[in-house]
Amino acid sequence: MPLEKWNQEAMEACSKGDNDKLTATLDAYVDKMDDKTIEDMLAVCAKEGHDHVLRTIFNRLPNNPPQHSLLSSLHDNAVIGGLATYQATTERYPQVRGWDLGHLGDELGVAAYYGHKDLVKYLLDHGAVANNARFMYHPIVPQMIALTKDEDSPSQRTEILQLLREKGATIEGSKDIPSSLT
Repeated sequence: MPLEKWNQEAMEACSKGDNDKLTATLDAYVDKMDDKTIEDMLAVCAKEGHDHVLRTIFNRLPNNPPQHSLLSSLHDNAVIGGLATYQATTERYPQVRGWDLGHLGDELGVAAYYGHKDLVKYLLDHGAVANNARFMYHPIVPQMIALTKDEDSPSQRTEILQLLREKGATIEGSKDIPSSLT
């Protein structure tokens, strides 16, 4: 079943980071939005790195998402979206700090894989353990080596790999890998 026009407008605004369009859609259709719609909007804003739009939703819909279980998608996408969306999300929902991303890995590993050097630094400065970082069930260092081996010039990932190694990350990773934040 196709999305209703208002739902399409809301998702498009979130995807493009169009705060004005989102505000107009919320003004006109907020009474039609269910938990799933709001969860989807939050996830899209976070994944695309649109922290300003994410904050608008937080401010306009202060009681959403209403269930703890609906925060998982937001958290995971906030890590994928980078530092600004991670900070916006953890300021609004501090309980999600340090959550594991399940099969994706932990916050530090996912941030490293997606090339978010600023988020990697932030997580390390706030207690993440470099040698625990993992992506898709595996230590992050070998994956970062594979991603950077064909690069002609240093990149964000190269710098992240160096930073992780300086902080004690090894190819083998930790034998006891908990969530990256304690």
